[in-house]
This record gives sequence, C-alpha cells and structure tokens, in this order.
Amino acid sequence: HDCTLNVSQPFDIQFEVNLGSDNGGADGMCFVLHQSGTAEGTYGVSGGSLGYAGGPFNPSLCVEIDTWQNGDVGDPSEDHIGIQSNGQNTHNLAAPVQAHPSFTNIETGQWYDFRVVWDPSTTVLEVYFAGSLRHSLNVNLVGGIFGGNPFVNWGFVASTGGATNVQSFCMTDAGYSASGPGLNLLVDESLSLCGEGEVELVAEANPGSNVSWEG
Repeated sequence: HDCTLNVSQPFDIQFEVNLGSDNGGADGMCFVLHQSGTAEGTYGVSGGSLGYAGGPFNPSLCVEIDTWQNGDVGDPSEDHIGIQSNGQNTHNLAAPVQAHPSFTNIETGQWYDFRVVWDPSTTVLEVYFAGSLRHSLNVNLVGGIFGGNPFVNWGFVASTGGATNVQSFCMTDAGYSASGPGLNLLVDESLSLCGEGEVELVAEANPGSNVSWEG
C-alpha cells in the first residue's frame, strides 16, 4: 500500500483471499508489516519462501497463509497460518496452525475472510480466517520488532514454485491510522470492491487536525 500504517495506533484490516483451486498447487501468500519501502521489486524468494524470506524484510512481521508443506521449516501437512519476523520463514513468532477451522484444504477456488487486528494497548495481534480466530499473539511491535519507529509499510507478497496456483486478495475493510493519533482511514463496512469501481473513504480526525487528500 502507498500509505504507511502507524502501529502505535490500533488497526483492523480485513480482506478476502483466494488461494487457488489446485489442492496440489502452491505456495501461499504473506501479509507483511515492514520498513523496506514500496519500490518495485520489494519481495523475497519464490517457492517456499512465499516471496518473503530472502528479501529485504528486516525488520518486519509476516502472517503467512501457506498451502504447501515444507518440512525443513516445520510446516504441517494441512494448509496453515503461521507468524514470523525479519525475513525468516520458520514461524519464529507463532507456530503454524490449520488455516481453516474445519478443513485441511483451502485451495478450493473459494474466497475466504482474512482479518488482522492489532491492539497496542494490550500488544496483542489477532489473526482470523474464515471467521475463526486462528492466532492471538502478544508481541512488541513498536519497541521490539520496529525499534521504536511505529510507521511501517504494509501489503502482501506471494509466490509459487514447481507447483502453482492463482492466488488473489481483495481488501474489504480498512480501519487504521496512517499518521499520528486521532486520524483513521475508514471504508464503509457495507462496501466490498475488487477491480474497477469507487469506494468512499472517510477521514475521522480530532478537532483542530488538518486533513488533505492526494490521489
């Protein structure tokens, strides 16, 4: 995303994700908070690295949605979600759990809800998939991972390798602060948009704040 995200403030960002329709395909995608900029080519290695490991992402936090078992990094056989940091793909922050609460396979061609919620007051990061809480992680984002700088870049990286799938995502709700305290960029909860079209964004600012738009 072009806008930075301020992790000293809470956020609740929601997507729909599609991991393809080939159960023998690969490899998955990662939602990444990082400080590596937004230039073209900001990604890691293909295959099991999911476009995250082997890249410029140090410091960073990654929530992976992984659809291939790489035993050398401790992947389970089922499609899974893990959390890692600083360009590692070894689930060093949270061990992988089955992505869907009921099914081992999410390469079904269906769209699934994917949601990441951060509360800086409790330092808890929550990850939801298909409406189910899959991870609740206590982590020091500002003072720990990002060394005191709360402004991060954010987005997705993904990859395939010898096995492939068509992998897609669509943002459906963006509740986050792109600057200092008191400014949140909101998308109407009733709207969901992929492809062409228009969405109204609402800036909620504290009294006395100056808000400007560029786009």
